Amino acid sequence: MNHARTALRLPAATALAVVADLLVYAAASAAGATWQIDAPYDVNAMVVAVATAVPLLAAGTIVSAPARRLPAVRTWAAWAGFGLALVSAAMPFVVSSDLPTGLALAVMHLFDRLLQALAAG
Repeated sequence: MNHARTALRLPAATALAVVADLLVYAAASAAGATWQIDAPYDVNAMVVAVATAVPLLAAGTIVSAPARRLPAVRTWAAWAGFGLALVSAAMPFVVSSDLPTGLALAVMHLFDRLLQALAAG
């Protein structure tokens, strides 16, 4: 496997996910999302970018060590993450105060994990 190409997949997928989530954020804001959630803060563009990039980069970094010896670990872990995202996709609707916010957060949640799974190989 080309390690240089593999090393570029994670940052590229993360950057794409951040841009996509910010586009979803802008569209949902225009559609009336309040971005108020059951948390001590409201969602804004910076929260979206950080909440997208940090988990993707952290998960990819953690998985990279065992994946050097067992490349299939990368693919298995990414698809397991997507499966977990499917199971937990209802969470944004529970913590949001309005449908546009819940829907946008769910779309971001699923898209990021799908993109991570596809980037893994």
